[in-house]
Amino acid sequence: MRVGDSMWDDLARVAGDPLFMQASSDMVAGGGSELFQMCSQVFAPMEKLREEMLRQLRAWATTFARRLSIVDVERSVPSHLHSRHAESMSVDPTPSQALLCAIALCDGDGFDAILELFSGMSQVVFVWAAEPAS
Repeated sequence: MRVGDSMWDDLARVAGDPLFMQASSDMVAGGGSELFQMCSQVFAPMEKLREEMLRQLRAWATTFARRLSIVDVERSVPSHLHSRHAESMSVDPTPSQALLCAIALCDGDGFDAILELFSGMSQVVFVWAAEPAS
């Protein structure tokens, strides 16, 4: 899932690689693997972590536009935001639009919502990002 060469790029792997999903924790409900949750607690500064997760989510809306589905996005949105997400989308959104809407909604809700969205979407895009470029 290399996009660049920084430690921040590994965050998506920790959140999305099935290897790490075997161990889960209840530190953040729906927050993904235990390793991802630990990273989310120790990566600093916290604002940089937030910005980086949002940057990667926005990039995925473009990079994986042809592969994403609205169902992928809906499954990644924190459950307490499902109805607000459905209400805030246009009548017939593209998957990328649904993801961008979810990003804005989670960003407004707080850090834990961003963590949950990032974790869920990482699991969706991990396999695609690991494929060799064609």
